[in-house]
Amino acid sequence: MKKTKELDYCKTKISTIAIISVLAISAIFVTLPAATAQESRTTYSFLGAVPNPVGVGQTVLFHVGIFENLATVNQGWEDLSITIERPDGETDTIDNIRTDATGGTGVVYTPTMTGTYYCQAHFPEQVLKWNIGGLFSALIPAGTIMLASESEVLELVVQEESIPYYPGQPLPSEYWTRPIDPQLREWSAVSGSWLWADSRGAYAVTGNDEAPETAHILWAKPLTWGGQAGGTSMGDWTFSHGDAYEGKWDSRIIINGILVY
Repeated sequence: MKKTKELDYCKTKISTIAIISVLAISAIFVTLPAATAQESRTTYSFLGAVPNPVGVGQTVLFHVGIFENLATVNQGWEDLSITIERPDGETDTIDNIRTDATGGTGVVYTPTMTGTYYCQAHFPEQVLKWNIGGLFSALIPAGTIMLASESEVLELVVQEESIPYYPGQPLPSEYWTRPIDPQLREWSAVSGSWLWADSRGAYAVTGNDEAPETAHILWAKPLTWGGQAGGTSMGDWTFSHGDAYEGKWDSRIIINGILVY
């Protein structure tokens, strides 16, 4: 009988302690202010102009955005703007800019007078709609507040004389390697090693009439596809596998002039 009473007393005491603990925890939650899990993130706006300097009346391409890419090609940052203070003191504004998924995009502007224009990009605060990152970079969850930011002021110099948009480049006078930059259009005359299928389905080299006659290395170890196709029959056609959304390697380092990847 005595043992039964002691057991009942212990059970009652344990129950009382549990109830008091629950009430104490509840009181803590009641007295603490409600906290939000929403995070904020600093952004960094950028603005570039090509060409700069430029001739009056010529079109300038602005590259505008922030250094934060998005997850898929149909996503973009919204409502960016560019303010442009003209030499006469008036201000032009390009607004309602939506970036590509890379975080940036291009918009055009045509200056109408000579002088120095002061240009600045503006990124408005907005809430991230999608998760981004998480594979090779830190995850930024949906709902994060992307804080407003402004780029550095860019000086755009506008001169009276027009400039060539697409100037030519002379042929190489010394050792050169592939891939050949697609902008070197004139080099197609000496770079004809493009494979082309003939009517029989076999592969043949075309347009190779101006290829170097001395011993030379055609290729060693390919790292990427792209560059100038070359050859007189192909002209200045170029090709590329693209690199807007995918880098070359997960990791890489150069040790003593040797690329390790």
